Amino acid sequence: MCATTDNRSKGETASRDDLRDAPRVLRPWIAFRRSVPRVEILPGVDAAFPAVAAAIMTALRFGIDRVLLARGWPEGSTYTTETGMNASSATNAAFLTLGVGAVLFCGAVPYVPSAKLADAPRWWRDAAEGFLCWCTGYMVYDMAFIHYAAVNSEHGWEFFELACFIHHFATTAYMVSNLWIGAGHMSALMLMFTGELTNPFMNGLFISRFAIKVFDDEWIHNLHPYVEITHAVLYSIMRTFIGPLVALHLTRDLLMTERGRQNVPRWLSLTWITLCWVVLLGSLPWTKDSIDMALDGMEVRFHKDYDYGARYAEL
Repeated sequence: MCATTDNRSKGETASRDDLRDAPRVLRPWIAFRRSVPRVEILPGVDAAFPAVAAAIMTALRFGIDRVLLARGWPEGSTYTTETGMNASSATNAAFLTLGVGAVLFCGAVPYVPSAKLADAPRWWRDAAEGFLCWCTGYMVYDMAFIHYAAVNSEHGWEFFELACFIHHFATTAYMVSNLWIGAGHMSALMLMFTGELTNPFMNGLFISRFAIKVFDDEWIHNLHPYVEITHAVLYSIMRTFIGPLVALHLTRDLLMTERGRQNVPRWLSLTWITLCWVVLLGSLPWTKDSIDMALDGMEVRFHKDYDYGARYAEL
């Protein structure tokens, strides 16, 4: 009994000492990750932390819905429902961008897409794995809400919802396989960072374009053009230049380096590369729209009288 207590004490002390090596901004996150007991459903694949993430995101979503109603958004409206979804997505993306950015650019581990997780310091492994698990939980949460909304709508599945669902499924498969083989996690983190970086601005646009229909406040209508142009410029740059460069580097590292061929099975490398390029190419319609909006300057695309279709005909 004493030996068990002794070992636990030593483990906790080592954990605290290891935590001191981590950047201060990441220490609360690492401590939170370590506080949740692991429940592995596959070797290296924890189900408990994603479940915690999904539960927190669900609570956040319901909390945001209540705030929106209190602020005057119409109850039962598609505009309100989707604004709640957009606000929770933007909050999650901002959190992931800051956290994953700190992990990738803290200087502790060089960026190598096919690197093994075991080669990194323990605090870094826990931080990185925590973000992969959190993002997996978010994807499961969002897929559940998307599915529920689609099957309970008279309009059923529409293109945007279906594209999001497929994206989330592919992303989840990518991250779970990273954890399963213990390698490739850095590629997932970089794709997560570059993908989520523009998410708050895209969802900010989704919120503001509905807000100008719901409210007559002058400041909302004055702010909307700036929200639209900011999203358009950033999304165009990320999807036209940064995204393809990251994808090309990932492809080269997995297929053309000895390390990539050793650390990741060939079939899995090809799967990851395919998923990466399919998601990138699948975003081309939104990339084209963003470029067009950027070229339009301050002339807004989504004005107050814009027709979003029958699904949004209530206002």
